[in-house]
Formats: sequence, C-alpha cells, structure tokens
Amino acid sequence: MHILVGGYFKDLSSVPSKVDERGSWAFPAWPQGCYYDLKISAPGYGQDAAYLMQDQTGTNRLALPRFLLKRANLRLAGIV
Repeated sequence: MHILVGGYFKDLSSVPSKVDERGSWAFPAWPQGCYYDLKISAPGYGQDAAYLMQDQTGTNRLALPRFLLKRANLRLAGIV
C-alpha cells in the first residue's frame, strides 16, 4: 500500500495490517488532516485506489470502502 502525504508517497507495504474475510482492514495511527491517495494491491491480484480529502481525515479512525481486488490470472499477448 502506498499513501500520498504532504506531497510525498510513502510505501507502507512493510507495515503489517490485518484484513478480515470481508476485506475490511485497519491501520493504526493515521496522521489527521492530511490528503490521502491510497493504492491497494496484492500479489496475484489487480489493484484499486481510494482518495480521501483533508476534511475526511479529522479523526484517528478512517472509514474506507471495502476493496475487492480481482484475480490477475489472465495472460496478455500480442504485438503493439
């Protein structure tokens, strides 16, 4: 996962986070009052993104939509 904070992307892939069976997850200690550009991905799956404006991050708990990543199991082939 990457987030954009203060104009800089931060790689959070090494920070452990728990995802439950519904796809909900929590990440402790979010800085408040920041714009977040989240990029979510997982090995063998596609990716998704979420954008949170500064007025949505005024607390230490963020409510994000559930992310449903599609399996990336198709091959691409051809000539461009």
